[in-house]
Amino acid sequence: MTSKIGRIPWISLSVGVLALLIHAGGPACFELFVWRADWPASGAFWRIASGHLVHVDGGHLLWDLSAFLLLGCYLERRDRRGLVWTLALSVLLAEAFLRASGRFELYCGLSGVAMGLFVAVGWRFVGRGRLSSDPWLVGMGAAALAAAVGKLAWELLASEAVFVGTLADGYRVAVEAHAAGLLAATLSGWRWRWVGAPRSAVG
Repeated sequence: MTSKIGRIPWISLSVGVLALLIHAGGPACFELFVWRADWPASGAFWRIASGHLVHVDGGHLLWDLSAFLLLGCYLERRDRRGLVWTLALSVLLAEAFLRASGRFELYCGLSGVAMGLFVAVGWRFVGRGRLSSDPWLVGMGAAALAAAVGKLAWELLASEAVFVGTLADGYRVAVEAHAAGLLAATLSGWRWRWVGAPRSAVG
């Protein structure tokens, strides 16, 4: 029987391929798939998810996709259901937060989802460390969670992205999407017991 770690992370890889194809499609694909606040008026419901696959330039794509693939493949090989829950909740919460804030007419990028995956991995480290009584693993997870909160706080106060650098003209960092990812991963972590009282387990 194939171990979880040895299985192919096809969901993460498929998302990566879609992001590359959309970027290669140029302005036409950008306009078709970018998230728009007015999407309900046109019935373009796919923008809820497809907006996360669109990027404004190559640098934006490189940062977001690298983080997404690294974290997504790591998590998917160990907990595919946890990955799916984190992705789904990140997308849905980002829609709710972006709409509630009303700050943006357009949104694009995988950074909010990548934030969710980063936090999910942090929670997983904490949970596995508690299960195995490994303080180093718990510490690594806690450090990751603290870094995620610190990143979010910096972006909220400074209105600057931490990793992407200078944003394209007319674009601002969407703290709402990053907060959605953090909350999504935390909810997923409680759902799959990455945190809380550990279960007895074999394998």
